[in-house]
Amino acid sequence: MQDHVIALAHAHVERLVLEAFVEKMRELPEGGNKAALGLLCDLFALSTIEADRAWFMEHGRLTVQRSKAITREVNDLCRKVRPSPPTSSTPGASRPRCCARRT
Repeated sequence: MQDHVIALAHAHVERLVLEAFVEKMRELPEGGNKAALGLLCDLFALSTIEADRAWFMEHGRLTVQRSKAITREVNDLCRKVRPSPPTSSTPGASRPRCCARRT
């Protein structure tokens, strides 16, 4: 019984965090920051579902196909929010010597 109560409390906190995130995003002006935060919001929501997908599947709330689709979308979102590696044409893109990989 106790593990169910803890899981319920955890899910409740995740819901509160997501609802607060969405509410604050609605207040932001349109633009790049809002779009970037939208990706992070989606990533939070979907990765939370992905982390608990076994429970959702056991209780008939998620199919195997949907679970796989969620994982693909999480991976796509991770690629979108990951910063691009600097190119040689990017000003200041060279790495300091202390950070260079030693071979």
